[in-house]
Amino acid sequence: MTTLFIVIGCIAGFNAIYLFFYIMDDIVSQIRKISKPKKQTADFAFWDDLDDLEDEPEKPEKPETFEIYDISSLTEDDDSMPELSPNALKSLRSYDVRRFIKEEMYWLKDYILDELSRFEMESLTLLFSSYIKYLIRTGQEEDKTFSTLREMLDSSDPYTTMEEADTVEEMIRSTIRHMPIKPDYYGEYLTYKATCENRPKVLESAKRILVAIDVNFDVFGMHKEEKKETTEYAEHV
Repeated sequence: MTTLFIVIGCIAGFNAIYLFFYIMDDIVSQIRKISKPKKQTADFAFWDDLDDLEDEPEKPEKPETFEIYDISSLTEDDDSMPELSPNALKSLRSYDVRRFIKEEMYWLKDYILDELSRFEMESLTLLFSSYIKYLIRTGQEEDKTFSTLREMLDSSDPYTTMEEADTVEEMIRSTIRHMPIKPDYYGEYLTYKATCENRPKVLESAKRILVAIDVNFDVFGMHKEEKKETTEYAEHV
């Protein structure tokens, strides 16, 4: 009997301890809840302001204003790129060269251009552009002609390597030797020389185009005008 009472007493003691800790945990939890600061409730007072705004009449939107430029004075004559003529290179600007080549020099030359690939066409344009820009920027006034351009093509050697230089390249190098920044026409020439896979064909096509242009000048009697302007310039000098 004594052993039974001892067992029952131990069980009762453990239960008492368990109840004590359970009650204490509940008390601590309640204290923590009470000690936590209450979250601020949202202030919905702004809804009243929105109601007031809804009652106000809508204001008409102010139309946008734009600056107006007077273009009545701009006509087709303001395009200063010259048409194809024996003296066109004398008034041609550098930034119009590629456009002049494609719109004026290549016009009605399909029977020549059709023989070239797209890459050969670009090489041809680079060749013409570099030579024409060189004449425009460094040539004497009387040298800015298609005749001089044709002489440059005749003096060009399509078989030189990148390390070698023909007569025309030597002439270009001599004029830019002391320039701190090399002009774009020299870069175009080097690009043509490095990327053109068939320089003999491209050079021959360039000569054929100039021959066709020269024939057109003869047909329309334009060489007489060229001689007249050249004589007038020589007298003026």
